[in-house]
Amino acid sequence: MTAAMLVLEPIFEADLPDEQYGYRPKRSAQQAVVEVEEQMYRGHPDVVDADLSDYFGSIPHADLLMSLSRRIVDKRVLRLIKLWLECPVEEDGPSGGKTRTSEAKDKRCGIPQGSPISPLLANLYMRRFVLAWYQLGLDKRLGSCLVTYANDLVILCRRGKARCPGAEAQGEPGAISRGVCPQQQTPGRHHPVGPGQWRQEREEAE
Repeated sequence: MTAAMLVLEPIFEADLPDEQYGYRPKRSAQQAVVEVEEQMYRGHPDVVDADLSDYFGSIPHADLLMSLSRRIVDKRVLRLIKLWLECPVEEDGPSGGKTRTSEAKDKRCGIPQGSPISPLLANLYMRRFVLAWYQLGLDKRLGSCLVTYANDLVILCRRGKARCPGAEAQGEPGAISRGVCPQQQTPGRHHPVGPGQWRQEREEAE
């Protein structure tokens, strides 16, 4: 996995948007915090702080492999990554023995946490969310900008724009789009949402 990551990381790193700070060369959590502070001073004081619940465990394999196939033409490499995604997990059992589970293969979702290539795969799937945010025009509609780090994301909006999602559809002003971040959000608080809930976003433009 390490060898594959060393080859693939430079290819996909060039595609990752500036809004993503997690698991990237020459980027850190401290830089993400600084960017959030700067955006707040630049006129984005309303903050929606979201934690994507079970992000690594619920990334759909089909969508992830589709994103990978846009840059990887060698089907042997894609098959190898697919095998990594579906490999069983071995854990210590309650009686001292070993137990093996094939949950990722059975559910066709999730990436192995702790493997060298998993951070890159997680970033690649998060890229879909960032691109969809701008393709749907939410940056202009809400006067917003994004800062993401791994499965955490911060949406910074113009004053009065960060309100309950779906409110605009019900005639209320100022809402986070239900199609992108469907669960109710409250500025400044954590609300877990799963990546499977925004799988319907538009495919990234090539």
